[in-house]
Parts: sequence; C-alpha cells; structure tokens
Amino acid sequence: MGSSVSSAVACIFMEWFECEWAFRILPEPKHALWVRYVDDVFLIWKGTREQLDALVDILNSSPFGIKFTIEFEVDGRLPFLDCLVEKLHSSEGTSTLSTSLYRKPTHTDRYLHFFSNHHPIIKAGIVKTLASRIPVVCAKAADRAAEIDRFITALEKNGYDRAYTRKQLRPRRIERRRAKPAGTVSLNYVPVLSEKLARMLHGFGLRSFFRTANTIRNMLSKRRFHNVHERFDVVYQIRCSCNMPSFYTGETTRRLAARLREHKFYVAYDMYEISPLAAHSRALKCQFDFDAGKVVDSDANALKLLKKEAAHIAVTSNGVNFDEGASLAKSWTLVLPCIRSN
Repeated sequence: MGSSVSSAVACIFMEWFECEWAFRILPEPKHALWVRYVDDVFLIWKGTREQLDALVDILNSSPFGIKFTIEFEVDGRLPFLDCLVEKLHSSEGTSTLSTSLYRKPTHTDRYLHFFSNHHPIIKAGIVKTLASRIPVVCAKAADRAAEIDRFITALEKNGYDRAYTRKQLRPRRIERRRAKPAGTVSLNYVPVLSEKLARMLHGFGLRSFFRTANTIRNMLSKRRFHNVHERFDVVYQIRCSCNMPSFYTGETTRRLAARLREHKFYVAYDMYEISPLAAHSRALKCQFDFDAGKVVDSDANALKLLKKEAAHIAVTSNGVNFDEGASLAKSWTLVLPCIRSN
C-alpha cells in the first residue's frame, strides 16, 4: 500500500467482494458479527471450528484471487489492528467485549526525538495523536490511566519533558475561524529562523509549511546509475540525424531504456499517427539515434516532471513534439522564448 489511493482501492474491492461473494455464502445463524477495516475482518463465529475452516476454504476458492488467513483468540483475547479485544464473562452468564491498546512484541516505544531537526508543531502533534487514541480505544478507566502513564514515560525516554507533554494535553480554547490565506509557502525547516519567517509570512496573509531537507534516508538511498538509460523519473531528448538536427523531448517515470524501446517500436512499424518520431522519420526519411538519448532533467514529483518537460520543449529549437506539453504559468511563457533565442 505504497500509493495514496491504495487503501481506497482496497476498500472498494473488499466491499464488492463482500456483496458478490462473502455475504452470499456466509450462513446467517452461524455468525454474530462481521466487521471489516480495509482488508482486516473481525468475525464472531457461533458455529463449530470445522464449519469455520470450511467457510475459509470457500472464501479462498473465489475466482477473484484473494486469500484469507485466520487467527483465533487466545485466553479470550484477540488483537485487531491496534486494539486488543477481550471477552469478559459476567456473573449472569453473559459475555461482553472490552478493548485496550495493543502493541506488537517488537514495539520499542521509539518516536521522533524531541531534539531532532523538525518543526515544534510536528512534535506537539505526536503527543496529541498518541494521547487522543487512549480514550477512544481503552474501555476501562484503569487501562486509560495506565496507558497515559506509559506514553508519558515513553515520550520522556525520547526527550519530551513531562511538563511539556502535560502542557500539550491541556484542553485548548476554541480559536475563532481564521480568514482564508492568500497563498501557501513550503520551505526547508531551519531551527529558530523558520519560526520567525512563519510569523513574517503570516503578517502578509501567507500560510507556511516546513519540510526536512536533509534526512539520513535521502543521504543513504540515492541510487547511482552507471548507465543513464537505467534512470527513471527523467526528462530526456532524442536527436535526429537530418541536416538540421531536430530533437524529441519527452518524460517518463519508468526506466528510460523501456521508454526508448517503445519509441524504436513506433518508428520501426511506421506508427506516425501516434508517434511524433515516426511522423518526422516518415516525412524526412531520417533516423533517430536512440542509443544516444540523453537525460536533460529529473524530478520525483510527477507534476513537476511534466512542467519541466514543457519547459524543455519550449526552449528546444527544431523540436518534433506534437504539442507543447503541460501548461505553464504566464510568467514562464514570457521568459522561455527569450532563453531559446539566446
């Protein structure tokens, strides 16, 4: 679930799967509860173990390629997401469910350190987020009190002073609704300086967001490509061999080598209606040097990559592209022709 839409797509599929398959074969008298969060299902079963195993086999035999695994309660307890569901028996012979916070055995209480290079709002948000789920998940007052003490102690080990943590837990007065900002500014976070800059921008009606520029992940995970055609998220150019050299400018989020193979295929099979390279080669009887295709820009952001492609199309003389790419701001459309003329 690396994409931002993965959970939404999973929910849509699982809801369709329930309606088209699961609920049609689920025996109504045998289950008391079926609740689901994305692809995790909490089921209270009133039948036998053999009947439940048979149900799982039927669910897994669906033609939709989805497979279920099953986990049973142990000593009346069953973890579900971040909740530990416990079955309680009363003296009247009835059973009720109680919930408390669940942590995996590998949990280490490691959170963002207080002295790390992040904006104070992020650190305050960690305290409020950890505290806000305690009254929601913990059903018993004793569990809530124990969890509050535990999370304050855990944050103290991560550099958060107890007085600071308790200050963040105090109820805040409801602020009056602020006017809509005139714009938004995203900048790299620099301690002390960024807070002052945020106040200055607020005076001009601008909302500011700060991001961490240098992280250990960024420094260690940069890939080095010995072959330029192995790169991805790039803007590239392919040169033509005609008398007045022409260039095709494109962008791809895949490996450049894969995109170049597609261009070769279009030219080889004269697919001039969909390929500007094939149309140019057909009209002037010339060839493109795909092996010499070069990277002229790159960006991991897909929208920025499209904008950079449009900018390179605008500044490239003798381009063979069918269109000008993504639309650019008016200020850029005035500057880029000057760059090309120079």
